[in-house]
Amino acid sequence: LGWQLAYPYLIKQLYNFYGNTSIICDHFGNLKKQVDFLIDMAHDDLYFAGLSDHEALDDRPIALTSSLFYYHHVKLFAEFAGILNEKEAEKEYTRKSESIRQKIIQHFFNKDGQVDNATQTAQVFALWYQIIQDNKARDNLINKLEESFAKQGWHISTGIFGTKMLFDVLRDLEKEEWAYEIANQPTFPGWGHMLGQGATTLWETWAYSDNMYSQNHPMFGSINEWFYRSILGINAVDPGFKKIMIKPQVPEGLSWASGHYNSIQGRIGSTWKIDEDRFYLDVEIPANTVAEIWLPKNKGTIVYESGLKINDSKRILNKRVETNYIVAQVGSGKYNFQVSHENLMNRFNPKELSISDY
Repeated sequence: LGWQLAYPYLIKQLYNFYGNTSIICDHFGNLKKQVDFLIDMAHDDLYFAGLSDHEALDDRPIALTSSLFYYHHVKLFAEFAGILNEKEAEKEYTRKSESIRQKIIQHFFNKDGQVDNATQTAQVFALWYQIIQDNKARDNLINKLEESFAKQGWHISTGIFGTKMLFDVLRDLEKEEWAYEIANQPTFPGWGHMLGQGATTLWETWAYSDNMYSQNHPMFGSINEWFYRSILGINAVDPGFKKIMIKPQVPEGLSWASGHYNSIQGRIGSTWKIDEDRFYLDVEIPANTVAEIWLPKNKGTIVYESGLKINDSKRILNKRVETNYIVAQVGSGKYNFQVSHENLMNRFNPKELSISDY
């Protein structure tokens, strides 16, 4: 089921990156046949066979992952129907996906936050698919995930699917310290171990293999996505990058990052560094797009853009305050932001900050 998911998942990725609905339209009939077949073959809205999280190091929760892959198929088809304005199909398959979600909760979830066998794979899958929507219950899932990391000495134990999902989950949770510690491990298992053993390309398995498994395999290359989406903070808000979010995650121990992504709209650049009490962020936004720039906020934060306080800059289209962030909306162009954490405590109560203070 995980490999079969490549068909609708790739279509969704192409839509996200290029914003063209024609690929969904062209494949809609076949996608419906596929998802209807899976619904017919399911056992009370669950699946119990499959390869699960291929090359995971822990016992693999086969039924959980297979059922979640099935859920993903149905949910994607409902989304495709919505994009194409197929309202009845959208309602039908949305209802079905909700039925599957409830069955998965009943079968695999415990109240204390343990999912199936409580491995990294199990906890990450549950969080990536957002199966649990209650905040307290979700916190329990996160706590169990942290326990699973600690048990492995903050090494990764997920396989092909869980590794990709892991970095997505940690980005959404803003757990950049966890992600950095996992990614930066020099010993087995992990990317540092491969490098230490002389690898110049990624292996198919966490352990070295003489000839059984590939030594040049993209399977664990999802860490590259972490560089772009988390460290550089480059993400599409709307399909085809018509609206962009730049939200770098800055783990302790990392002092700078620089890179760009050549989107269908043009080059998107993000370069940041930390220098004492200042955070510098240079961004490049392509023509005919808008972007939200998320800047870290502490007590007594002052934000400048090209030398002017953010509130005085006419290049800023809009701005607002979010938890731990100041968000500036900008159009196309190059911007230079500087965030200083100066002592403004004598001027206002930090619990009553508004955007005008910046």
